[in-house]
Amino acid sequence: MTPLELTAAYVPFANGGYRPDVHFISRVTTTAGKVIYEHPRAKNARVISPEAVSMMNAMMTETITGGTAGKAAFGWPAAGKTGTSQKSRDAWFIGYTSNLTTGVWFGNDDGSPTKNVTGGSLPAIAWHDFMVAAHQGVKVKALPGGNWTSSNPEQAIPIPLAPVGEEPAGDGPVVEAPQPVKRPSRTVQAEKPAMPEEKPMQTGSIKRPKAEIGGNPVKGEKTVLDVLLGN
Repeated sequence: MTPLELTAAYVPFANGGYRPDVHFISRVTTTAGKVIYEHPRAKNARVISPEAVSMMNAMMTETITGGTAGKAAFGWPAAGKTGTSQKSRDAWFIGYTSNLTTGVWFGNDDGSPTKNVTGGSLPAIAWHDFMVAAHQGVKVKALPGGNWTSSNPEQAIPIPLAPVGEEPAGDGPVVEAPQPVKRPSRTVQAEKPAMPEEKPMQTGSIKRPKAEIGGNPVKGEKTVLDVLLGN
């Protein structure tokens, strides 16, 4: 996956569950200020349910407040995930606020191991410094999803104006004030099953082939970005 694909996959958690409009150029003007090109405004469809957004944001907030990305905390409600590959060849932190999603990668161009860089060290620090500057003068806003926690699954979550697969009304993702949604809690106990024979993994409509650690990368039929963009 490219840094763009990986970072774009986190955007729906930051905007309330809507497909991102990935593009590089927003507007082109002449020196006199005449607009000669402007990226058309996309109609972003919902791709993640409000409940899933709530749970994911509650989980990934813990990465910053009490997990491996403590160095990323900068005063805004934020969430994300650190990542470190074998022998510290790659060190990542992908994080977001309700205002901005940012991905940071550290590594050597030749793929050689770094000197024990982890996702929670240099990437988290770089993310922190960038986000502090990017949020200067921006009003603090909570992440979508309310205050869902696994210990209290009956807490309120925002109810979307547009169901899954439909486009939001107005200029972009809009949610109403949180309303209580009750979900039954249950505990299931089961014996640990024997390890099954390894097979290619599949998540939803994304088929991911088996790959050996340190081997050559194998491109799947679809990337996460393909799914989010409906390709």
